[in-house]
Amino acid sequence: MVITFARMARLDAFYCDKHFAYFSRVRLPGYYTFSENMQMKYPGFQLNDRLGIIENIKNFEVNLDTLLKLLRSNDLALYERSKKDLFSSQGLYTTGNAKE
Repeated sequence: MVITFARMARLDAFYCDKHFAYFSRVRLPGYYTFSENMQMKYPGFQLNDRLGIIENIKNFEVNLDTLLKLLRSNDLALYERSKKDLFSSQGLYTTGNAKE
């Protein structure tokens, strides 16, 4: 039963509140589909329905060498140029190519 319910949620078959605690077959104020909740909570990510995993659709990757260079630097101008891309609420993945 739980598997069926979870599958229906992932297919946006009903609406739920932002905490996924209350459900409705009709849209009520403050109720969203699973996909809409995903976009509000985790912008840039979506459910890959074929694989059943959450994936990064905007490909937010940061070069690990660049990140390490910034973290080791005392250059405030470099930090100011990079902080919007590297330090946000958005989850990032690294390229994993650090030399050290």
